[in-house]
Amino acid sequence: MAQVTTMLLLVSALIANTTGFANVALGVRALESNTSGSGNVAVGQIAYILNTNISNSIVVGNYNYVDASNKARIGNGSISSIGGQVTDCQ
Repeated sequence: MAQVTTMLLLVSALIANTTGFANVALGVRALESNTSGSGNVAVGQIAYILNTNISNSIVVGNYNYVDASNKARIGNGSISSIGGQVTDCQ
């Protein structure tokens, strides 16, 4: 069985994490408030979640957030366009 780990880079990333696992935080204060949520990815300065136990979510962008599990947010209010196609990988 593969070992489940959490990765963090930079100051205060995942600082409140207690029981959450398999999270990736890249950026100053990224996923700072997460305590028990798992499987989250946050990239950007103050890229965070609004609840301490959100899981399986992605947030990318400076000063950006996600407010529910199983949700992805790309870019903050300054982004004017996001392109691409979403496909199911299952």
